[in-house]
Amino acid sequence: MLVLEKVTSEDKEEVLSFTSKTWEWGDYIPEVFDEWLDPKNGDFIKVVLDNKIVGISHIGYLSDWEAWLEGLRVHPDYRGMGIGTFILDATLEILKEKKIKVARNAIISTNIASQNLVKKRNFELVGEFLSFSKKTEKITVEGLRKTDIKDIEKLLDIAQEEAKDNLALRNVGAYWGWEWQELSYSALERMINNALVLVDQELNGFAVVRKSSDDVEVSSLYGDLEVIKKIILYGINLGYETGISDCTVIIPKDWKHKDIIEEFGFKPSYDYTFFIFEKIIS
Repeated sequence: MLVLEKVTSEDKEEVLSFTSKTWEWGDYIPEVFDEWLDPKNGDFIKVVLDNKIVGISHIGYLSDWEAWLEGLRVHPDYRGMGIGTFILDATLEILKEKKIKVARNAIISTNIASQNLVKKRNFELVGEFLSFSKKTEKITVEGLRKTDIKDIEKLLDIAQEEAKDNLALRNVGAYWGWEWQELSYSALERMINNALVLVDQELNGFAVVRKSSDDVEVSSLYGDLEVIKKIILYGINLGYETGISDCTVIIPKDWKHKDIIEEFGFKPSYDYTFFIFEKIIS
């Protein structure tokens, strides 16, 4: 019988033994395992069969009403037994108990099996996003500043006006380190408190700049084209100044300013795109 439990620190070796080589390049589970153990970062769950861990998943809580589902993995020796469906159903029950209103996840466009799994539980495709990268370099950029909480209402006005022309931005216009959520006051507050949100002096546009060990990400780009260009150039320079070799820009499919990606010499980061799925929890 399948049993649902919380992952513990003692499970690390066993979990990593079947998740470290999920794809040709490996998996990110080894990098986030310890972080996911902390309850303040969500619920890290496992499925046990005959005292063996056969699947895992993580639930992150982005706001009082939004959950982000990630890291669903099934042991290779136990695939085709419905374990993925069991994990997803258990996850949805947890969200109902917590009175979460919406659940979302990201699935790469080539992963048909995972797409079919969430579609079976009536998840709907609400956005498609693309990633572009280029090498960092020294560039002088002026006229930008870090935003703060008092600017949020103005930023929301800018974003909501632009989102009228793009379905993905209307649904999940706030991006944060491979998580997408509704562009709301709380989403912007989260970004301002935990990343670098840049604006011009006149508040005509903004974007999020976030450093990781691998790259500088520029995302959630809204407003005046010239402001957006400046922020992307800032990201390219920030990587150079901090010894990070790559700058990545995350944009929705059919973004109206996509020509600047080519203008600045960005190339696709992957040979796939990111599908964002959503389910309203009833």
